[in-house]
This record gives sequence, structure tokens and C-alpha cells, in this order.
Amino acid sequence: DTTQEEAIKKGNTIHYILSQIHSYKNLEAAMKLALQKGFIMSDELASIKDKVLQVVTHPKLIPLFGEKNTVFNEKEILLPNRQKLRPDRVVLINNKASIIDYKTGRGNPAYKEQILSYANALESMGYIIDKKIIVYIDATITTEFI
Repeated sequence: DTTQEEAIKKGNTIHYILSQIHSYKNLEAAMKLALQKGFIMSDELASIKDKVLQVVTHPKLIPLFGEKNTVFNEKEILLPNRQKLRPDRVVLINNKASIIDYKTGRGNPAYKEQILSYANALESMGYIIDKKIIVYIDATITTEFI
């Protein structure tokens, strides 16, 4: 179905752009890179930029997009059993880790299990988990704190 394919493409594009953002200040550079790499066309730029801007300036998320944070976007965690996990964003502030996972579309109980597995892996590495957040990117941006 073309509508579903478009929604998936848009979700993947937003996800890619967010993976390029370390702080709210490099939103423009991430948008430019997505345009250069062909992830978005110039006629899509404004609407996608607006959606990404809503994420990075969301009142509950803005501290996690600060300039001085240590950020790991899309970095693999190798578990002792050789399984790999890849959280969308891990932010370290004052020796505490916050985990963000971006989702487009409807909620799913598996999302909570996924973010808890990220938290367990980071805790086993010695990190103190501060926040576990699922960010739903749809007509509006909503957050679910686990």
C-alpha cells in the first residue's frame, strides 16, 4: 500500500536525521546531509525539519539535546552472548544514562521490552539509568517514560 510505504519512508528518514543530531544546534547540518544524500527532496525539507525540530525542542526532551552532553546515536552494544543491541540515542549527563528510542506509528508493548533490554545492558556495563523514553513521532510528538 502506497500510503503505508510513504509512512515507513518518512519514519526512516526522520530516524536517520535524528541519528545525525548530537545537539539541537546541528539540526541544520543534519538536514543538509539528508538532502545531499537523497534521503529527502527539497519539497519535503520544511515539513520534515518541522517534525525533527518538534522532537529536539520538546519540553521533556530538550535537556537531552544539549550541547555539552555525551551522546551515542545508533551505537551497538555487544552482549556477553554476542547478541547486539542498538539504542537510537543514549545520552550521558552527570554519569547517568538516558535512553531514547524513536518510534513512528502506533504503540506496541514490545517497545517497552526493547528499551528495558537497552537499560539492562547499560546497567550491566556500570551505568546508572536516569530515563528510558520512547518518543512517538506522529502528527504530534508524544513521550512515554518507562
